[in-house]
Amino acid sequence: MKSFFKHKGIYSFLMALVLFFVTFFSAPVVRLDAATINPDEQINRSEGETVDPVPEETTDDPVDEEPVEETDPLEEIPELVSAKAKTNKITINFRGVTGAEGYAIYRWTDDDDMEIIDELDEDAKSYTDTGLKQLKTYYYSVAAIVYDDEGDAVYGEMDEEGIEATTGFKNIKVLSVEPVRISQKVTWKKNSSAQGYIVYRKAEDAAKYTKLKKIKGAATTSFLDKKVNLGDTFTYKVVAYGEADDGSSKKSGSNEVTGTVELKIKKKKVKDQNSSVYNKTLRLYYFGDGTRIEDPEKYLSDDEKGTYEIYVNKAKGQTVVYSKVGKELIPLKSFICSPGYATPIGTHHTIVKLRWHELMGPCWGQWCTRVVSNGIYFHSIFYNSYNNNKNLAVGAYNRLGTVCSHGCIRLQAYAAKWIFDNCAIGTTVHVVSKTGYEPLARPKVAALPYWHTWDPTDPGAVKYCKEHHCHGQ
Repeated sequence: MKSFFKHKGIYSFLMALVLFFVTFFSAPVVRLDAATINPDEQINRSEGETVDPVPEETTDDPVDEEPVEETDPLEEIPELVSAKAKTNKITINFRGVTGAEGYAIYRWTDDDDMEIIDELDEDAKSYTDTGLKQLKTYYYSVAAIVYDDEGDAVYGEMDEEGIEATTGFKNIKVLSVEPVRISQKVTWKKNSSAQGYIVYRKAEDAAKYTKLKKIKGAATTSFLDKKVNLGDTFTYKVVAYGEADDGSSKKSGSNEVTGTVELKIKKKKVKDQNSSVYNKTLRLYYFGDGTRIEDPEKYLSDDEKGTYEIYVNKAKGQTVVYSKVGKELIPLKSFICSPGYATPIGTHHTIVKLRWHELMGPCWGQWCTRVVSNGIYFHSIFYNSYNNNKNLAVGAYNRLGTVCSHGCIRLQAYAAKWIFDNCAIGTTVHVVSKTGYEPLARPKVAALPYWHTWDPTDPGAVKYCKEHHCHGQ
């Protein structure tokens, strides 16, 4: 190797070759796009010529931009979009302004001065004012807020006319629907701002409510619905009505309460040995409010209308009619009566019926039903002439409830007629003398004045009461 490098010519050639490669590969490469070079100026790459890139031409003219004019948010008035009122709150909506750092909410009324009631952040677009009075008109406006260097709020301009809304009623709360005998009592909570209430109801299968009653004044908080029948189910609501301070008419909403008209049945085994129905099972009827039904006949189903049995209690001057269903007795009617010492105790059966019949005296009775073959009848208070219902023995009428007959069982005219019309021949009659429990109270009868010579319960004598304006006629 040393002898090789001694030849200077070869050594020089190799050094030149190395220098060439180093220079060639380390030089920067310029890439030219043929589309940007004039054809006349293209490079003859074999000759190693380079050409500077041609800059792109542009056809856009320079634009003079106008400076953006900055607005003062304190001079911008937020736009009031809407105000919606409900029972005791109002919601306002507004459009904000550029640059605002918050918003002030103003409120006033016809009676109260304008005041700021709240401040909102810069992103707010609505506000809800709560706890307001019913039926009152409120006005609102909004102003932008900017904070100074000290951190104090600076308020902008606002719409001084503002936007208004009027609140309505609080919803009426119906507290209950409760039975009162055969009626339904609706009770609700008082609203002192109301001018009155309207009671509505709808039947179980009805789509719409019907108006039952318009009540004037806020003090009344209940209504008795008497237009109901056994088994009816009704839903009720109560609406308050009144006038707002802007003169508009307002009505409230209401919840709904449902009630059903129903009877309750209780069975009682009589354990009082001194009762006329000792050891009998009674079926007693009550209204939904727990009130005992003294005359349940009209509420009985066909299955509950069995055969009749009559109990005459001499000791109490009372006649009770029962409907016998199986082994149970349903007390239906209670009549005051006057039996006699000769009225035979025991079990009997009705034999014959006579519209007018001559009695002892002579005197005459109406609606006579014979109980015992020897001439014991149910009949009206006797009259002093035949077929003359305006010739009543007033003294005998006024002694009803005492033992005073010759053996017959004297009754008021309507009672004698009921037995005559409803109890078939062969009806069982029990005559007892007991001082114990009776399922129905004995009716009270007011004494007649001496001139009142007709029975006020006689349907054929009502005209006489009308002439004298007595007994509710």
